[in-house]
Amino acid sequence: MLRELTFIIDTNGYAWARNMKRLLQQTCKTVSKSTEKCLGDKELANLQKRYRNILTRGAKELPDISAQAQRQTR
Repeated sequence: MLRELTFIIDTNGYAWARNMKRLLQQTCKTVSKSTEKCLGDKELANLQKRYRNILTRGAKELPDISAQAQRQTR
């Protein structure tokens, strides 16, 4: 997944992809440092909140597919 996000960042420069990549890397680091090798309830809730926030912002950042398709058919 990190490779795909890196490709999206490099080709399109989308902030949502950069944020998602950062979130995944930070989460991996947090889990690796944990003695239980899992997230606690508070950490999981924070992860879910950040994940949803990134998706919401990403939906606003991406171009409208229907408008893009209409331009291509003209």
